[in-house]
Amino acid sequence: MIGNRDRQYLPFESAKGYYDRGMLKWMGFFLSEFNTAMDHFSNQMTLPEAMPLSERMRVLGQLYLQGVESVLICQKNQQVIKYQGIIKDMNSYYVLFESSEGYVQVPYQDILGIELAEENHE
Repeated sequence: MIGNRDRQYLPFESAKGYYDRGMLKWMGFFLSEFNTAMDHFSNQMTLPEAMPLSERMRVLGQLYLQGVESVLICQKNQQVIKYQGIIKDMNSYYVLFESSEGYVQVPYQDILGIELAEENHE
């Protein structure tokens, strides 16, 4: 075991008495990284492409009715774009989304995923 090595050959008393805890010193780092990752994934919903349009509209309708700020992950012109804001209106073809850039019409078929916006705790 690394922690119990004989270090009597070293000239300094502090080095002779040093006890290496091995991987225990990294456990706090691992746990904090793990918790951060879990928090990130718990706020994310990915909509599979096979999800029917009616199901997408149901999920988005819940966000609309509750007035929850969210992030829409969309595909536009072969690029992935994120819009953060609130759903202001819905119809059969698109969602009207109010973001910091203004109002954006997002067709349902362009929506790749939905994330709940992170709350600012002040």
